[in-house]
Amino acid sequence: MKNICFKSSIIVLFIFILNGNTFAQKEKFYKHYVGTFTDTDKASQKSTTKNVALNLRRQGDQLSGTFFFTEGSTFFSLSGKIKKEGFEMMQYDSKMYLKGTFKCKFDGENAISGSWIEADQGTGTPREVKVSFTENYQNSVKFNALSGTKIYHVDDKDDMPGLNLSIEYLVPSEFTKAPNALAPLSSSLEAVFFGPYRVQNNPQQNTTNKINSSLTDYKNIVEKQFKGNMMKSGSNDIYNRRSRYTLDIIYNDGNILTIKKDSLEEAGTEIISSGSTFLVYDMNTGKQITTKDIFDSPKYKDQMYDLFIKKIKTWLQLENDKALKDGGFDKEAYAANTNFIVDKSGISFYFNPFEVNQDYALVFFPYNEITSFIKEKCPISHLYPKDLVFNKSNLGTSVKENKELDNKQNDKKKTEVEEENDEGEVIVNEKEGDVIVRPKTTPKKK
Repeated sequence: MKNICFKSSIIVLFIFILNGNTFAQKEKFYKHYVGTFTDTDKASQKSTTKNVALNLRRQGDQLSGTFFFTEGSTFFSLSGKIKKEGFEMMQYDSKMYLKGTFKCKFDGENAISGSWIEADQGTGTPREVKVSFTENYQNSVKFNALSGTKIYHVDDKDDMPGLNLSIEYLVPSEFTKAPNALAPLSSSLEAVFFGPYRVQNNPQQNTTNKINSSLTDYKNIVEKQFKGNMMKSGSNDIYNRRSRYTLDIIYNDGNILTIKKDSLEEAGTEIISSGSTFLVYDMNTGKQITTKDIFDSPKYKDQMYDLFIKKIKTWLQLENDKALKDGGFDKEAYAANTNFIVDKSGISFYFNPFEVNQDYALVFFPYNEITSFIKEKCPISHLYPKDLVFNKSNLGTSVKENKELDNKQNDKKKTEVEEENDEGEVIVNEKEGDVIVRPKTTPKKK
C-alpha cells in the first residue's frame, strides 16, 4: 500500500452534489441498468442473448459496482476508470479473480454500449461479447450520490502528518412501486451509516457532523501523540491517517435491496481497522430483512453447520477441521454471524478478516441447497427458482442427520425393490440417492 500523499495545506472540501444537475450526473452518480449480453459464435454466426443487470457508481473518474445475470448468478464486483474515449471496468468473482473487462461508452445520460472481453485463459484469442445497458428502475430504488472529503495537516504544513477523510453515501430518492417504503429505508441507512452523528432526515448535516467529529478525534488523540513524540527518532508515517466510509449497492432488483457498508482506517501503510456490513431490505415495506424472516428455525445454523464447514474449508483451501480452527475460525464465530447477502441466485454469508484470520470469506448457498431450512413464503421467496422443491421432512435435523436419514430411506427403497424384483439386482447411486434395478448376473466361479 502506498504512503498517503498530501499535496496542499489545510484543504476543507465539502462536496454535496446530488443528481439534480448536469454536472452531478457527469461526475457523481449511482445508476441501475438492465441490458443484454449478445454472444455470437464465430463459426456458425449464431447469437445467444442473456439478460443482465448492472449497478454502477461513479465518483469523479472512478467507477465501481456489481453485475449479474438476471436468470440467476452470484454478483460480480466491478472496478474501473473513466477514460477519454469511454470507460473500462474489470469484472471480478467472489474471490477477486479477474473474469473479464468491460470496454464501453455512455450513450447520453441513460444508456451504455460496448463489449465485454473474457479474461485471457491461455487458449488463444479471448472471447468478446457485445453488451448494451439502459437505465431502469421498474423494480429498483433510485439513489442520489452524496460525498464529503477533508484533508488536514498538522500546523498547516505540507510536510507534517495529517488526516485524509472521505465519505461516500447514497440517499434513497425514489421507488415508484412502494413510495412509502423510502422513509423507513432512509431512516435505517442513516442510523447504520452515521450512528451517533445522525440527524433525522438530514444526510448532508450527518456527513458534516461525521467529518467534524473525525477531525476532532484526530486532533485530540493522534496529533497530540505526534507532538509528544516528534523529537524522537523514527518514522512519523504512523501519524498519517486515512479513513474512508462508503455505502454501495450489491443487489437492487425484484423489490429486494442488498447494501454494503464499508469502513477502512489506515495509519501510514498499516490497516488498523476495516470491515464490511451487509444490509438486506424488503422494498415492499422498506424494512430490513433478518435471518429470522428467511429461515424456518432459529436453530438453522446448527442444522446447516456440516454443510457450511465443508464450504468454508473449500473457500479457505483447508484440509481438515484442525486447520480450520488453527486458521482462527470456530463454531462460535459462525453462530454469531448475521452478515448476509441476498440476490437472485441464493444467500451468501460474509466473514470479515478479523473473523476468519484471512482476507475475508464469502460462503454461498444456492436456494436449492437449503430448501430444508428456508421458509417457502418469506420476503425473498419470489427470488427462488420456479421449480424449487421444498423438503421439510428433514427440518430440524443437522446435515449429518439428514444424510443418515437419507441412507435409511434408500435402504428401505432397496428392500422394497428387492421384494418386488426377485430377478433383479438393486444398486443405490449414493451421489444422487437414486435406486436403480438391473438384471442379476451369474457370479463367476472361483
